[in-house]
Amino acid sequence: MPALFKYEKRPPFNVLFRLAKYSLEGIDHFVELVNETQQKNLTGLEKLAKNIDPDNDSDWLVDDFQELNEFDTLSSEFAIVGLWRCIELFNKDAICIALGPDEAKSVFKHKELKKKLLKLQITEEDVKCSQAANELRCLNNSVKHSQLVSKELASFEPWKNKEEEKLENLGSHYKRLRPLSECYLGSLTEQLNHWWTNIEKKS
Repeated sequence: MPALFKYEKRPPFNVLFRLAKYSLEGIDHFVELVNETQQKNLTGLEKLAKNIDPDNDSDWLVDDFQELNEFDTLSSEFAIVGLWRCIELFNKDAICIALGPDEAKSVFKHKELKKKLLKLQITEEDVKCSQAANELRCLNNSVKHSQLVSKELASFEPWKNKEEEKLENLGSHYKRLRPLSECYLGSLTEQLNHWWTNIEKKS
């Protein structure tokens, strides 16, 4: 019998998935707002650039364009970290419901998460888009620790032969990994629901 929700007949994981989707949509909204603001700022700077004396007034404009680029990179980093956080928290909460809070403490480590899922008769191969989720995990770690492509991240196809290179085009990687992350969460929810149903039948 699961450690929590002992008397709940319907699987509780659908609620977790719904909450995770709300969080994912929140990150999408953040990205949209940033893009809109960036475009407005870029348009404003381009208008100013047409009216300045390039011999005397260009230094500050170059700095402003550089700041826009840096902010674009920073916002993309936030989006990547937030996307992984949604998966990370879902995993923790799901294991907490299924196995109890003590078992959930170590699931932020990938190897430990796999061990916990095996206790629920779930392997990574069972979960759709698990490779994309693992790529996102490695990308998150690279963003947080070095801003460089780590050896682990370089094992994934989009990052092949780029080890130790600076992370680039994070916005496009967010767009690619965003739907795959939702696919992973949805598939994992299905696997957890299947496990829960089998437990209920035996109880």
